[in-house]
Amino acid sequence: MRHLIHCAVLLLLFTATLAADGLLVSSTPSYPSTLLRNRMTRVTVHISGLVAETVVDQEFVNDWSKTTDAVYAFPMPADARPTALYYWRHDTLFQAVLRVQEQVITPGTGEGDVPAAINSYIGKNGLKIELKGIEPWTVQRVELHYLSLCDFSAGEGSYSYPLASGNFIRHPLELVEFRLTLDAGAPVEDYVLHCEGELNEERPHPDTLRLHGSASKSYITSDITFSWRTRADTLAVEFFSDKADTADGYYALLVRPPDVPPASGVTRRNVVFCLERSSRMYGIALEQSKNALLRAMDGLSRSDAFNIVAFESSMSSAFPALVTADSANKDIARAFVSALTARGGSQLEQAMAVSMGMLTDGSARNFLIAIGTGRAALTPEDVSAMNTARASVIMIGMGTDADRSRLELIAARNGGYARILPVSAAMGPEMERVLRSFDRLVLRDVIVEYPEINIYGIQPAPHPSIFAGMPVLTAGRYRNAGPSSMTLAGEGPLGFRDYTFRVQFAEAEHRGLAAKIWAKLMIDAMEREIDVYGPRQTLKDSLIAVSLASGIRCRYTAYIADYVNVVAGLEDEDGPPPLPGETTRIIGNYPNPFNPATVIQVYIAADRGAGEPLFLAIYDMLGRLVRLIDLSRYAPGLHTVHFDGRDARGNALPSGSYTLVLSGTRVYGSRTMLLLK
Repeated sequence: MRHLIHCAVLLLLFTATLAADGLLVSSTPSYPSTLLRNRMTRVTVHISGLVAETVVDQEFVNDWSKTTDAVYAFPMPADARPTALYYWRHDTLFQAVLRVQEQVITPGTGEGDVPAAINSYIGKNGLKIELKGIEPWTVQRVELHYLSLCDFSAGEGSYSYPLASGNFIRHPLELVEFRLTLDAGAPVEDYVLHCEGELNEERPHPDTLRLHGSASKSYITSDITFSWRTRADTLAVEFFSDKADTADGYYALLVRPPDVPPASGVTRRNVVFCLERSSRMYGIALEQSKNALLRAMDGLSRSDAFNIVAFESSMSSAFPALVTADSANKDIARAFVSALTARGGSQLEQAMAVSMGMLTDGSARNFLIAIGTGRAALTPEDVSAMNTARASVIMIGMGTDADRSRLELIAARNGGYARILPVSAAMGPEMERVLRSFDRLVLRDVIVEYPEINIYGIQPAPHPSIFAGMPVLTAGRYRNAGPSSMTLAGEGPLGFRDYTFRVQFAEAEHRGLAAKIWAKLMIDAMEREIDVYGPRQTLKDSLIAVSLASGIRCRYTAYIADYVNVVAGLEDEDGPPPLPGETTRIIGNYPNPFNPATVIQVYIAADRGAGEPLFLAIYDMLGRLVRLIDLSRYAPGLHTVHFDGRDARGNALPSGSYTLVLSGTRVYGSRTMLLLK
């Protein structure tokens, strides 16, 4: 059957100032301007399901007669993680390395408030790296790779790239190019792309879409945004796996529930809306929240019961207890909500306790929907202890100031979901859509089993509840490969439900997407724990170890330009750089992670100078040398070096990330390995 795909392309120009393309900011006080001139931006995106791999290739020009140092700064999306960073010097390609240090570089010096403005829109998740010695009239090229999750709900997905930079870049770019490949996992029924320039389209398969747009001499006035719609009428899964020949593998599972409200055997719903009205919610945030809450309340039937709790430093409610959702009570609630104004502080802990105290009927479907900034000392365990009726807790955070980690953990451990919404005049429809989803629970207390495969390290844990039209992404590690059945089960509105699929755990697949997804989810989970409970040393060490082993930055690591890790060249835009050719180098180690021993493969080139010293040095996470292995007498060719996981004194090394450095008269390369006990 031929699937017809309707395509709508809008090439629009509009002003956007909330984000910007990557910038190169001079750190030389006497530099005649703040920024080096950006002459080219090339963006390549590969979306698999809802996982987006973005590659940003940029060129900047030092139009000054002197050499300058500069800081490359990029406004990473809130949920994105950088996976690699490359830069050129004298036509030589280098790869930035991760080091154990927090990112503290402030871009540039400049004049007035320009550095402050740059720091403001680069944001908390922004990436910064200092590049040295950019010579006069030369081009500095930078290539950034990052992984992010697209917004997806009810069969509609969206991706954006922060290209707008009108506040900082007022000259036309010589080239702006955008390439996108969408492997949707379901037939693509429609899409809309907002970009500049002419667009070419390819549709090799109903599930696949390829777009290419470019513009020359272009003034950048808008972000690139892409949205698409797929068929969403059945429960489907997408499965990815990566495995080196001898190491444990990585897998990722994307569950796509249909955008159909599940059948329900229970007619009564008990719903408490808990709305923050502190001074932090002043203006648009409170007004849009009130409007969305009223529309969600309109969707309740006469068989339902509800209440509205408003809180700041003190609390008030529309009714003393739950009331029937009839027209008279809805009118009273509308008047209560309309009269609310922003003032005072916030007592989320007390408001949640009062709201949970109203949800005591375990035979009904219970929901607590909290809207606000989430700023509180409340923990997920506190909410779980209150939640005696097993209510599904929906946490909606307002604005970039919202306590994302706290809201996400509370919702995940109480059978619900969390969403963080930007505060703007246009946020109303999105907020209403999120609120409408609360009563679309497909499965709760979800269990996923692979009977034939030994799996571990699953993230997130526990498995998120599944709501209609809202996909869920999980990942883990596996030891044995091959085909397996997969059972997805949990408690639905009509009782226990289970679904069975067939999946294939790869025996030798090296694309690396599943490994990146697992590392990102693991890092995200550990950083949420640190945000809510504080930086326990063991958790901090584990976070650093996963970051260094995967090459994905966390809050305690930063990319450093050391001009040592030379890369021979990049593959196509979808893949990582290849290894150098016939040069002395570290091939890798297996297994990795390892316990207690591993085998390190080293290639020694035939042209290495006779009698040249050659050492394999092993450093811990703090940069301390723990072992030095002399390879000076090794002949040219491929060698295996056994490492027993012990330091120079024979003491067993603790769990953590270790860096291998191969050097002689110069450094030949480095690798990271992970010891997990």
